Amino acid sequence: MKDFDYELRLTQGSYPFKTNTDTKLVKNIDVAIEKVTNRVPKHSTAGGTSDARFIAAFGIDVIEFGVKNDTIHSINERTTVEEVEGLYEVFSILIKNWNTTNR
Repeated sequence: MKDFDYELRLTQGSYPFKTNTDTKLVKNIDVAIEKVTNRVPKHSTAGGTSDARFIAAFGIDVIEFGVKNDTIHSINERTTVEEVEGLYEVFSILIKNWNTTNR
């Protein structure tokens, strides 16, 4: 391509993050998850890329907990009523216990 004038400029729009697992937020969500699901939470980034990386850049502790993402961004993306109800229970416990714990 003769006479093709262009400029390529690469920028980074987001950065990886890791929330300290010894924070009030993580400890309290762990308690709520275990109470509702009877499972010990696994701290993992296996869920994929997240918008949380933009919030974490401001020094804010970020966690992600949600429904299974086995159909995420696909045709007929869906979840179950039970999973949504479980999320509600977990977050309700987190909110109710927030001011009563010093963890």
